[in-house]
Amino acid sequence: VALSSTTSFQCFQTLTKGVHNEQPTPMTSMAFSLGVLPLVLSTGAGSGGRQAIGSGVLGGTISATVLGVLLVPFFFVLIARLSGQSKDKVASPHASPAE
Repeated sequence: VALSSTTSFQCFQTLTKGVHNEQPTPMTSMAFSLGVLPLVLSTGAGSGGRQAIGSGVLGGTISATVLGVLLVPFFFVLIARLSGQSKDKVASPHASPAE
């Protein structure tokens, strides 16, 4: 299924809107990642276990942030367009219940 330029532009708009509306998510993830850095960069006795746990947690945090902020809004619009729903029927993924 080929996407038109209009659909691609709407996907891009939703993607950028998601990045701007979800600002607390990357900020929280960045703060958590900075808190985990001492585990990743640890040296000395028992550092192997700390580094293993820290690198897993850091990688999971980064991947969850990317998936949550960038890919979810993109796939929301893509699936809505491919399913044939019109623009009026598709609710914005970032709309508040009052809208």
